[in-house]
Amino acid sequence: MSPNINKDSVYVMLILAAVTCTQFTTASLDQCRLLNGDLHKSNEALSQASDDMWAKFDETCDSTDRCVLEVGEEQAVTRLHYKGMRGTDEYDAVKKACKALGTDEFPTSLCKVNSELEVPNGDHPVSFFATKEPVCFAYQCGENQVELVDRSPLGCNPTTHSCIIHSEHADCPARPAGAGVGNCNKFQEAIDTGVAYKQAKDSLNMAAGSYCRTPGNETNDGTVCEYEVKPIQIMVGENFRTFENDVTFLTYTDACYDAGGETCFMSLNSRIVGQVVVFNLDVTGDYNDFPVCFPSGCSHEDKEAYAKEILATNMANKISDTLKDHIMDRRLSGEFDSNEENVDINEHLIKRLLQLDSNGDPCPLGMQECDATVVDFFCTGRDGKEVQTIDLSMPDASTSRTTSTNFVAGSFLTAMAMTGVMFI
Repeated sequence: MSPNINKDSVYVMLILAAVTCTQFTTASLDQCRLLNGDLHKSNEALSQASDDMWAKFDETCDSTDRCVLEVGEEQAVTRLHYKGMRGTDEYDAVKKACKALGTDEFPTSLCKVNSELEVPNGDHPVSFFATKEPVCFAYQCGENQVELVDRSPLGCNPTTHSCIIHSEHADCPARPAGAGVGNCNKFQEAIDTGVAYKQAKDSLNMAAGSYCRTPGNETNDGTVCEYEVKPIQIMVGENFRTFENDVTFLTYTDACYDAGGETCFMSLNSRIVGQVVVFNLDVTGDYNDFPVCFPSGCSHEDKEAYAKEILATNMANKISDTLKDHIMDRRLSGEFDSNEENVDINEHLIKRLLQLDSNGDPCPLGMQECDATVVDFFCTGRDGKEVQTIDLSMPDASTSRTTSTNFVAGSFLTAMAMTGVMFI
């Protein structure tokens, strides 16, 4: 079944578009959008110059290091804490089985081992961490011989499974004199093939793993299982400062001035961290002197607000393209099919909308950080001088340059949502 991306994109767009803290969603901004559309549609030379400039920029940005687009792997991490299993029937069975495999002359030791397993999974590797896993050591095995003793941590045997094991030094209780000397491999093999011990270890691993599949993962001794999907690290950015001498850029600015417009430039830094539907993202954006041709009839504030929307569209398209493979791999339509184990997606999103409305939070539920800061914004005329703008609604005159640190991130996220970001 192919993913129903369009349906889910509408839901995400509704989430982000519901952020009501945008600063400039006013009638004047709507009018500026219309004026800007008319400016480009009615002027063929400007429209063609814009297409040529962007085509040239996109064609050369990678080779000239003007563009940054880096995407990390999506990686799941599971942590099993066996300390939380102490006192359970399964843990006690392992202790009993281990002790039975020793003798008075050569007693076994139940040691604690920390291990890390890496399981290849295409572009989405999975990591497992086991802390204080009980492992039965033969009398002849030393604490530094973990690789000979704990051959299948968490039940994963690298000789029969696709996993990579990294084990730490064992932590053993006090051992009698002479322990840790002898043929470890030979005597440990006898322990590992013991039916009662093997069954007890399998039961313990299954019991510990069950805490990863149930909502409550606490025992009297603490948390047993922790599961997380590490954020997909995405860096995206564009730098126009080294492109401003290109002939297509100069043609574009000339066409803008010929049409009666002004060329405006925006520099913006952004960071968006958190869960977006099934993706945990960590996005860093860095744009420098992003150019936009605006009609002179727009106010400075509206130009800045609309420039953010246009820049967000650019950024959204790039992020969307990077996640196409992730979208297919996660099989969104399958995850969102009606299933009694999953909350209805529409109902879930409505709840998020209601919480946003009630709290007035510019960062949607599930997001840890939503920051977009305009570092610089200014507009110039044909002579290269910054255009002075007088806002009659304010007591003081203001110039066209803005350095803003209080930009509400909700407006940026809303603009990204309008492009169908991440779900095209």
